[in-house]
Amino acid sequence: MFSRGKAEYFHGREKEQAFFKNALKKTRSRGVGTSFLVQGSPGVGKTALLEKCK
Repeated sequence: MFSRGKAEYFHGREKEQAFFKNALKKTRSRGVGTSFLVQGSPGVGKTALLEKCK
């Protein structure tokens, strides 16, 4: 599988990042897991977003 690595420049997606961070806090405090589905057209930045959230 081809890995693109980190995006050289990443901007935007503040709403999505905030949602993920908030969900992560809730998950940790409750001690239960959750799943996320990240979907979109090729090239919209799914991998870059996940790398940023990581």
